[in-house]
Amino acid sequence: MTVTSRASAALLGVLVLLGTWLGGPPTARAADSALAVYADEPALGTVELGVVNEGTAPLTGCEIWLFDDWNTPWLRLATGLTLAPADSFETTLLFQEKAFVLVQATCDQASHQAAFTALTPAFPDVPAQDMFHTEVMWLAANDITTGYPDGTFRPGASVNRDAMAAFLHRMAGRPVPPAPGTAPFADVAPSDQFAAEIGWLAATGITTGYPDGTFRPVTPVNRDAMAAFVYRFFHDHWFAGTVAAPTPPTTPVFVDVATDNPFHAEIAWLASSGIATGWEDGTFRPLTPIARDAMAAFLFRLHWLIVANTPDDTVSPLGAPADLATTRLATTGTADGPGAVPADVVAADVVVAAGMELPVMEDAAAVRLAPSRAEASAPAPSHGTAAGQTAP
Repeated sequence: MTVTSRASAALLGVLVLLGTWLGGPPTARAADSALAVYADEPALGTVELGVVNEGTAPLTGCEIWLFDDWNTPWLRLATGLTLAPADSFETTLLFQEKAFVLVQATCDQASHQAAFTALTPAFPDVPAQDMFHTEVMWLAANDITTGYPDGTFRPGASVNRDAMAAFLHRMAGRPVPPAPGTAPFADVAPSDQFAAEIGWLAATGITTGYPDGTFRPVTPVNRDAMAAFVYRFFHDHWFAGTVAAPTPPTTPVFVDVATDNPFHAEIAWLASSGIATGWEDGTFRPLTPIARDAMAAFLFRLHWLIVANTPDDTVSPLGAPADLATTRLATTGTADGPGAVPADVVAADVVVAAGMELPVMEDAAAVRLAPSRAEASAPAPSHGTAAGQTAP
């Protein structure tokens, strides 16, 4: 791990500026911050990380932390660091399993957050500049989505109801579903691809199906039904009996969702929680099928809402952190440039052990709820995904 001059920072290779950790394109980094965070994965599992002072004045008292997406500090890479103009802090991390990692760099004069994934191949149809790239990659890093057999994600395709069941089941930590052969819907056979997940969705009360006893698994999920699924997942499943359901407003939140709409309360909660903002014209478009990239964004924001309401000492449902002794730690660092490296930094080639959780910002209030994106520019959904081609 080194602090080096900008001139020698080429050893990082072609680094990708991640923008804010919420996943903006490369130009999305805050213009008033002198800090930039770069990451590159030249080989699967090997991540080269750099924090650069792109300003004209020294940055002092810098700390660099890695966090997981459950608000848990994982590893401090540096403390008391000074970065002169054009200095960069560089290190290499070796990952043995998929990870979605948040980087927090905080100096006395500036701070910056960024995100990267490891051992998570990108989808060719979701390039880094896409509006919901980070959200899709978070979904993939957590194995909530696997994409299609051809390696694509198909971001503009509609989400079918069976795929919605799979997304939510995986997001819940893949709990054991009801016993096979107990599928509660007439049109869901035990041999169907997502029969177990649909059975779980029904057992938790997240879905009730249609009055005729069907689930209609290959029907696209409309935005109003998505609001109901997400609301029930949060209030009736994840926080059942612990987080009070809000009182729905007496006036419409969106011009096309009247207060007598069957899902008015759920849609209003979605808006008040920052999970959905609607379009610039004030509509929610409740009967529009939800596209796969937009669903990734909704689930990403739902995750951060769950984190915001979870006690800090609660272990991620994905498993407890491994002992930090499984990383290789160094007692000293090196400095090639004018920046000072403290003695307790972690050496290059930090091994992230299998089973180890990764952590999130100390300033939790700043990151727990992802800010809303402009939904008006979301891709139009492609309707009618054929049965048998669902790939959540």
